[in-house]
Amino acid sequence: MKNNLLFAGALLCGLSFTGFAQTNQKTVGTATLNVNQMHNRSAIDPNQPKTIQCVDTLHYSFLKQQQLGPNGLSGFSTFSLWQSDAESVSQMFFGYAGMQIRGVEILGFRSTNVNAAPTVVVRASIYNVDGTNTPTGTALGSGSVTITSTTQAFYSINFSSPISVTGNYAVVLDVTNAGGIYTSFYNSAAPGQIIDENLTRFKSNDATLGSNGNWIAMTSITGLGQTVDFEPIVAPFVSYQINTTATVTPTTACLGTPVTLTNTTTTPQLGNRMYNYSKYRQYFGFTTNDSTYVWDVDNDANPATTPAADLIWTGNTTHTYAAAGTFSPDIISLGGFINSCLDFQSHSVTINPVDNAAFSYASSTICEGSANVTPASVATAGGTFSSTSGLVFANATTGEIDVAGSTSGAYTVTYTTAGACPSTSTQNLTITSAPDATFSYAQTGYCTTGTNPSPVLTGSAGTFTSSPAGLSINATTGAINLAGSTAGTYDVTNTIAASGACPAATETVQVTVTTASNAAFTYPASTYCLSAANPSPAITGTAGTFTAAPAGLTVNGTTGIVDLTASTAGTYTVTNTVAASGACPAATTNVQITVTANPNASFSYAETNYCPTGTATPVIAGTAGAFTASPAGLTVNGSTGVVNLATSTAGTYTITNTIAATATCAAAIETTTVTVDAAPTAAVTVSGATITATEATGVTYQWINCAGNTPIAGETNQTFTATANGNYAVIVSNGDCSTTSACQAISGLGIEDNSIELISVYPNPAENTITISGLTAAKAVISVVDVNGRLLISETTSATTLEVSVRDFEAGVYFIQVASDSINGTKRFIKK
Repeated sequence: MKNNLLFAGALLCGLSFTGFAQTNQKTVGTATLNVNQMHNRSAIDPNQPKTIQCVDTLHYSFLKQQQLGPNGLSGFSTFSLWQSDAESVSQMFFGYAGMQIRGVEILGFRSTNVNAAPTVVVRASIYNVDGTNTPTGTALGSGSVTITSTTQAFYSINFSSPISVTGNYAVVLDVTNAGGIYTSFYNSAAPGQIIDENLTRFKSNDATLGSNGNWIAMTSITGLGQTVDFEPIVAPFVSYQINTTATVTPTTACLGTPVTLTNTTTTPQLGNRMYNYSKYRQYFGFTTNDSTYVWDVDNDANPATTPAADLIWTGNTTHTYAAAGTFSPDIISLGGFINSCLDFQSHSVTINPVDNAAFSYASSTICEGSANVTPASVATAGGTFSSTSGLVFANATTGEIDVAGSTSGAYTVTYTTAGACPSTSTQNLTITSAPDATFSYAQTGYCTTGTNPSPVLTGSAGTFTSSPAGLSINATTGAINLAGSTAGTYDVTNTIAASGACPAATETVQVTVTTASNAAFTYPASTYCLSAANPSPAITGTAGTFTAAPAGLTVNGTTGIVDLTASTAGTYTVTNTVAASGACPAATTNVQITVTANPNASFSYAETNYCPTGTATPVIAGTAGAFTASPAGLTVNGSTGVVNLATSTAGTYTITNTIAATATCAAAIETTTVTVDAAPTAAVTVSGATITATEATGVTYQWINCAGNTPIAGETNQTFTATANGNYAVIVSNGDCSTTSACQAISGLGIEDNSIELISVYPNPAENTITISGLTAAKAVISVVDVNGRLLISETTSATTLEVSVRDFEAGVYFIQVASDSINGTKRFIKK
C-alpha cells in the first residue's frame, strides 16, 4: 500500500479522479463520486411466484458514506494494496445458512505510482470469520479481475460457481501479480463516525504500518500520519430464498368479528440491515417505521387490485371487515438492500352476514279477551321468541302470543335468529284490561331555550298530536322540540287506537311555551367625553331596567340614555335586566363604556420675565399637549413646554398648549405670555482714575471695589472716578438681568512710580511660588493681572515680604501691581 497521495477530482456522469504518486510513503487520499446507490423497491404485487430467490448486491459501505458519511459523495477515501508487501483488506458481512455468493463488485483503479506494474490483478476471496470479524481458515472460493486503467471504475469479479456460506463471512481483496498496486475506494477515513462498525481488517508485511503480516483493525494502522477507520467499497452478489408464511384465524367469521393476522416468516435476512433496506433505515435512525412486512387485507374483495386502504404495515395485527364476503388477505415480505425482494402468502377468509332479527307487533298494547296476537312482520323467520315472565307464547317460533293464558302487565319480547351468525331484537308490549293513554309533563310551562321535555307515561304511548298548530312534537314519543315551537298554549293529546276488544283511549294535557327573554343592546361607541352628546342604546332585544356599576354614571333606568354632564369620569358596566316571563328566567346583557374627563390644557411659568440663560419649565395644571410659541424666536420643547432661554431671542412671546381632539372630546387650548430680556453688556473704558461703562440705554449701574466685591455707596452712575488706588468694576443691570465687568486697576494717585524700584520679585521666571520683597508701607494692596488686564489675585498686606502661589497659572507673562501710600507701580514676571 505504498505511495498513495491522491487528490479529489470532479465526477460528471460517472467517476473521475486526479492524483500523483512519487514516493514510497503510504497515505490516505480523498475522492469525490457522482454515482448514487439507491434502493429499488418493486411495486407490491401478490401475483408473482410463491417462494422466490432474492438476488441482491450489498453496496453497504457505499450507501453508508453516501447517506451518512462526512461530506456524502465528496467524502470518499482511497487506499492502495501492494503485492510486494503481501497486503490484504477484509470486509465482514452477515451471513446465514443457505446463502450463496456469486461474485463481488469493487471500485478502484491501477495505481499510477512509478513502482507499479502496468497491470494489476485483483483477487476477491470469501472467508469465514471468527467472533472478532477476522478471516479464518482457507478461502471458500475466489475470483480475479485484471485492471489496466488508471481511471477508477466499478469492476465485477464473478466466481466460477456460487459459494455457499452458513454464517458471517468476509470478502478479502489482495493483489496477485508481481509489482501490482491496486488503489481501492473506501468510505470516509475519519474515525469515530456513525458509519464505523469495526467490520474491516487489514494486514501487511510493511513494518511501518504496524501489522507485521497479521490481521489488525483499521484504527491500529500506523505510519499514515493520522488514525483511520474506513471500509472498502466492495459489494458481494448474494442470493437466498424467502419463504413467507403466516396464520389467519378464524378463516370463517361473522360480520364484526376481528380476524387475527400473524406473521410466521423465518427468513433471517429480512431482519438484517445489510439485506433489508427498511432495517438499515431503522438501524441508522432514518425512520422508526418497519416496512418489512405488510398485509393486503383485500377490503375490496378483489385479489387483482391493491388500494392503499387495503395495506396494513406490520407483521402481526387484527382486522375487522366492514362487509360480508370472501376475502384474500395476503402477507407480503419486502426485503433486499439495493434490489427489492418481494414474497407473499395468500389466505382466504369468509365473513358471513349477521342475521336481521327485526320484528314488530301491530300494537304495543294488547287488550285482555282479544284473540291471539302474531307479529305483523319478522325479517328472518325460523328463530325463537321469548319474553319476561307472565307472557305465554302459543308458538315460540312464529311469535304467536296466547293472550288468554297471559297475565296483564308490561313485557319485553325478545326474538333470536337461528342462523350461523344469529342476532336478537326486542319490543315492549303491555297486556291490559283496557288501553290507558294517561300521561303528563313535568311542568305546565316551558321556555323555548329549555331542555326538550318528554312525557311521563302512566299508561301507554299511542299517537301524540297538538292543537292549535305551532307546537313541534314527536308523534311517537310525545317529546316536544321547544326550539322549533312557537310561543303559545297548546293541548297535547295521546291517542291509543282501538285494538280487538279494547276501545280507543285518549288523554289531553295543556302545555304553555314562552319565548325566551332577550336583553341585548349596545351603545354607538365604547368611550364618551363628559362634554359629548348623551348616548342612547341600540336595543335589539327588550328594554328592561337599566343600571350602572360602579356608582358615578347617571343612566335612565327605562331608556338606557346616559346623562354625561351628570356623570363622573370612569369605566362602567351598564346592565339591561329583562324580568322573568312564564317559564323563562330573567335575561341580562352587560355593556361596558368609559367616560373620560374634558381635556385641560392649563399651564403657567413661574416668572413673566426671564434672562437669556438656563431654561424655564412650565407648571402644568392639566395635561401636556403640543407646545408652540409665537412669534418666532423662542425655543420651546413641543412635548414638555420647557423653554431654552439661552438659545432664544429677546422678546415677548405667546406660548400655546394644544390638546388634540379625540373621538369624543373636543380639542383644548390654553396660552400664556413670557418675556425674554436681553442680557446687558459690561464693557468699560479707563481714562486716568476715571472708569466709564459703555452700555448707556435702559440699564442701571453699581460700582464695586474688587478687593471685597463690595458696592461703593452712591456710585450708581455710568462714570466712576477713583479717589484711591485699587481695582474697581461695574455691575450693569437690565431688569432682572445683570452683568459684571472685569476689574480695572487704578494706581499712581499721589505716589511716584519710581518707588516701585524698591520692590524685588523672585524667582523670575517662576514655576510654583514668587516672593515679593521690599514692601515698607504699613499697608499695601498686591494685585496680579494677566496681559489682558484680568485680575487674578488681590491681597492686602502689612508685611515687608509676601509669597504668592502661581502653580496653577498657565505659562506666560504676568504683572504684579503694588499700591500703597509710599509705593505705586508695576513689576513684570514670567510663569514657566
